Amino acid sequence: MLTAVPSANLGNNDSGTVPKILTNAPVSKAKRVRYGPATNQSADSTGDTPNRDCIPVQVRYSVGYTGRIHGPSGKCRMKALLLVSALVSVASVAAPDWLYPQPAGPREPSMADDAPVTVPGSTVTLRGRDLRTAERAVDWFPDPAAPVPAFIRESGKPGDYACGFCHLPHGDGRPENAALAGLNADYIIAQTEAFRGGERRGASPGWLPSEAMRTTVMHASRDDIAAAGAWFSRQPFVSRVKLVETAMVPATAPMGYILAVRPGAAEPIAGRIIEVPDDPSAFERRDPRSTFTAYVPPGSIARGRALAAETGCLDCHAEMLNRWGPGRSPSYILRQLLAFKARSRTGPRANIMQAVVDPLTIDQMVDAAAWLAAEPVAK
Repeated sequence: MLTAVPSANLGNNDSGTVPKILTNAPVSKAKRVRYGPATNQSADSTGDTPNRDCIPVQVRYSVGYTGRIHGPSGKCRMKALLLVSALVSVASVAAPDWLYPQPAGPREPSMADDAPVTVPGSTVTLRGRDLRTAERAVDWFPDPAAPVPAFIRESGKPGDYACGFCHLPHGDGRPENAALAGLNADYIIAQTEAFRGGERRGASPGWLPSEAMRTTVMHASRDDIAAAGAWFSRQPFVSRVKLVETAMVPATAPMGYILAVRPGAAEPIAGRIIEVPDDPSAFERRDPRSTFTAYVPPGSIARGRALAAETGCLDCHAEMLNRWGPGRSPSYILRQLLAFKARSRTGPRANIMQAVVDPLTIDQMVDAAAWLAAEPVAK
């Protein structure tokens, strides 16, 4: 935690004094802190020395709001964000059931073990059992000229999940897990190590997609993880989710660890994100070309855009994460925001995102996830 900042780094607060000791005491009203070029600089609690060329900015903060952080370097933004986080009281947010669907019990297989299975556009024919064998990835579009690495194709231990079974062979991912295609290789490796070390968990304890990830990487070698990171980073990311703002949504029920439309009367969206496969059969066949529709509250995309303009979301994401976020699953994005807030994500650079989400309500996080998923993917 940030406990002290040189007084030269701070402007006056509302009381006209210059605070030197920062605590997690609740903030009763909005205040202003100026963070800009530092003199007599010393390293902060992250071990970084603030950048002398940091552009002066004004940060407003109160419960439910955080100001935009400008600056040419990630270190500059990090210190300002940590400063804001240390002064804002953090309200806990429970992980909502609708964001973490759970199967009610054992499901009847949608097709027999020996039933032939195909998907449009593929020359591959599999059997029903192949769709349920987690130790091997389902690869509908193999390329002999660029074979999927063995560690992604098959798990190294019976009972463990193959990387490509959940994330799909080329990293397309699904709403219950991450789309890895196009992510920075070093970031993939760092996050895998965070799972291994217990620094990254789901905000909903025991949720299988998160638990399966940790179990799988416990038996992975560093060479395997490096190969997987390199592979997924080279794959192009293609967004396959469409966002629809609406006050009413179809009735849904869990289908594995996502929601799917079921017969029944439409119901109020009630502040939720309801993300469903457009073709449940294609989803069940692990077709990487499956598409999804995400229903979000009316006005959420515009509200999220305004919030992001204040916090400078894409500025940091462009600098650190190859502009991660646009076009990705809003359900996944929201689960990560909750994980940062719940401190179940404490791995590399997690303190930056913790500072961003600490003041946010669940409704604001829904807005932010809707906006980011609706943003166009950079070419």
